Amino acid sequence: MSPEPGSIQAILRQYCRSQLYVHPILWTQEHLRLLECQFVRIEPPTRGQGRDGDGADAPKESTEQRRLQRGRIRILERLSMSASREERNKRLMNFLESYHTHYSFQDGSRFPFLMDENTAATVDVDAVFHTGSEDSPRSPVVRLHLDTVEDLRKKRYRQWDSTTNEPLADHCRRKLRLLTPADTAEDPYLAAVLIAMAQMQRMTQTQQATTSWTPPGSDEAPMPVDTTPTAFKVHLIVLSSQQPAELYLYQASIPSAFLDKFERTSCASPCGPVRILYDKFSLQHPQRLVEQFPRVLGWGPKQGQVRKAGGSSSTVEGDGGTEDEWSTEDDEGGEEWGWEE
Repeated sequence: MSPEPGSIQAILRQYCRSQLYVHPILWTQEHLRLLECQFVRIEPPTRGQGRDGDGADAPKESTEQRRLQRGRIRILERLSMSASREERNKRLMNFLESYHTHYSFQDGSRFPFLMDENTAATVDVDAVFHTGSEDSPRSPVVRLHLDTVEDLRKKRYRQWDSTTNEPLADHCRRKLRLLTPADTAEDPYLAAVLIAMAQMQRMTQTQQATTSWTPPGSDEAPMPVDTTPTAFKVHLIVLSSQQPAELYLYQASIPSAFLDKFERTSCASPCGPVRILYDKFSLQHPQRLVEQFPRVLGWGPKQGQVRKAGGSSSTVEGDGGTEDEWSTEDDEGGEEWGWEE
């Protein structure tokens, strides 16, 4: 049976000379183009933009809130100058802990990357931070270093890199250069990690989502009702390797229809483009990150601004506000989300 046009199997056959069926660490921009995935950089709001009035109606912070904010800023300032990866991990962990009393932490984790309901590969991350209580868990937040991504690629070619065989060593170096994206903030491997996270979320929630419903006044047996979300919101925190350190925040709402492409690779699953929103924060000046961090991860009110394709931008407000063309509905359906101003 031939694969349906537009399915992953059909794409692999059409571009058979491009060697697309590879481990996610070897993905290129071609993979993102064919899957209709794109990174969208958030436009940092200008001072005074995105709020009505002079801010007189804004809620005032308590003394305890101001104390917490000052502590978070100090943690990030120290993180920005931390030399070792271990020290940076510790500082970032302290920062995450300041937002939650109920959490669990899993270091050195892997997510299965599923195709046709089988594990086609595993994607490695540095750590997974689970928030919420056992009764009401939230979706996990993944931490990843850009150094880790680079190391994973080098491991793929380590067996070729030999001083005794210079042609193969040169081939290894050229392959790594071709695989390294011009903008490391838009590395295709980061998109693969977010897709694997969404697959894991759907697999977990599908097992818990089937409920029963009986029509009013009917004696019929209860009918199963699938309450699995139509989209899965995923978040990723990425740390740069440079000093002073920079931090990237990513969020995406990945439709279930998009995940169907991987679950049944021979079947077409029409779906619009998947947009991965992200922003870069300097940890030397962490005030903006401290203000926006909980809202980006869904830990607070939603309000923000997203850059349009033409370069203009519009405000994303939390309650009944406007959204631009890059906005996405969340996994509950209907509620809009975005960056905080």
